[in-house]
Amino acid sequence: MPTPVKLSVLDIGWRGYEPAFIHSYAACTGGSVFTNPKKVPAGPVLLVLRKNNLRRASAAIDGLRKQGSKILI
Repeated sequence: MPTPVKLSVLDIGWRGYEPAFIHSYAACTGGSVFTNPKKVPAGPVLLVLRKNNLRRASAAIDGLRKQGSKILI
């Protein structure tokens, strides 16, 4: 039987007033929502990055890949 995927969302700088429906993907799969890439646990975590600041997103992707995370954009 395949292992269920827990979808985590990295939403850098989220302050709670933007649409939260993106975060429901994490909630429905038993995953987590992170606002700081440094707090994402090491290992094979599938992430959806949601942010329009491409420099910050690119830096987060680089750091997360170095620690072994799988990333879905």
